[in-house]
Amino acid sequence: MLNYQPKSASPWSIWRVPNFSGGLNLRDAGEDLDDRELTEAKNCLFYNGYLRSVHGYQTFADVFRGLGQVIADVTFTDNTNELLLLTTLTFYKLAGSQWQYVSDGTSTTLSGAEAAGQTAIGVAERTGFAANDFVGIALANGTQHKTQIVAGYVSATGAGDITVVDAIPAAGASSGAAFVKAALLIGSTDKPADWATAVDQSKVVFVNGLDKVKIYDKTANTFKDATGTPSSGNTLARTVLMWQGRIFLGHTIEGGTLFPQRIRWCAVGDLTNWATGGAGFIDLWDRADAIISLGTLAQYLQVYKDFQIVRGSYVGAAGRLVLYESMIDNEGPVGIHALSAELDKVVFLSTTDLYEYRGFNDLKSVGEKIAASLVSTIGELDPANVNHAFTVGSTDLNTVFFFFPNVVDENPPAAYLLLRTNNAWFRRDFTHHFTCGGTHKQTT
Repeated sequence: MLNYQPKSASPWSIWRVPNFSGGLNLRDAGEDLDDRELTEAKNCLFYNGYLRSVHGYQTFADVFRGLGQVIADVTFTDNTNELLLLTTLTFYKLAGSQWQYVSDGTSTTLSGAEAAGQTAIGVAERTGFAANDFVGIALANGTQHKTQIVAGYVSATGAGDITVVDAIPAAGASSGAAFVKAALLIGSTDKPADWATAVDQSKVVFVNGLDKVKIYDKTANTFKDATGTPSSGNTLARTVLMWQGRIFLGHTIEGGTLFPQRIRWCAVGDLTNWATGGAGFIDLWDRADAIISLGTLAQYLQVYKDFQIVRGSYVGAAGRLVLYESMIDNEGPVGIHALSAELDKVVFLSTTDLYEYRGFNDLKSVGEKIAASLVSTIGELDPANVNHAFTVGSTDLNTVFFFFPNVVDENPPAAYLLLRTNNAWFRRDFTHHFTCGGTHKQTT
């Protein structure tokens, strides 16, 4: 509240401002601002009637290999919850406060107990393990010893020793403990990854545009290539979605051939069947735009392209599974994670503004008061690295964070915060640079 008492001859007067709920306005001159708006609002947020400092942040869990691409918080049909992490190099799931390797399908068990300090690890079967493989060994205290097989290891079969780089720590490992080979990926933050839970809710599908389609199987605790996909399994994709009981892949690479406008789907409830049972594909060639992301809004499939949004209505007839209709032309999200989906709307960052889309033929600007500082010719957003932009939605704060890269940092060091109650904007600058984000609630 401004509480300044001017001299009688001064042209200034006392003006009481009830709050700063209007957030940032970087578009208008000072005299044109609403009383509740601000020209500067960093690291704060209007919440519960007050302008408050945004909470700090801290390290979550332990270190991991590669750069994070997807944090997936998944609830399965047995009512268990797992937090999964896909990086540019491998795949993890959270156990306690540790990211643990998940087997790529090659695993064995210890043939005997291993005390602290041991590097020659006795296992029941050596088939499938090779020099320099990254492996995880279950320890007696429930944590995982993450290490690497030595470079001089000679592949073998049957029971025997596998020598690792890092010795067993103090906790030791029990006989019969799991010894797993970690997945090996070639991902890149220049090609954002995507994920979707399969219809039976026991499997999660991951794509990154550089590796074959991968499936995490909760029951088997494995992370392996999908089977039955086209081109004898040599199928990649940029985006993935579960809709109407099927997995849909978008922007595929099949047998080395790029299909940027293609959507491909499997049979109902069968991740291994991409040829029969209503499986098929369609190329959306009405425009040359590549598919950026697949999503849902209400009962509809949404196809987000470079400069177009297409809506899909389920038909289910032979020869026409989905009816596709162009809803928006000349606008689209800058990247697969540059949009935040809510129950009845999607908010996304485009090359010209930040928009709200409700599934029909119109867009509503929600970023008009800050867009010029971000996406104009003098804006901060680096057009060469727009794929690095991503959003994180917080239902507790009713806020969406829009992380964006700038010309100095391809991995975002800052974010604009959209307060959804009244579409007010605030700004958050960070000490660190980020590559992906997600939400996760822990109960103690």
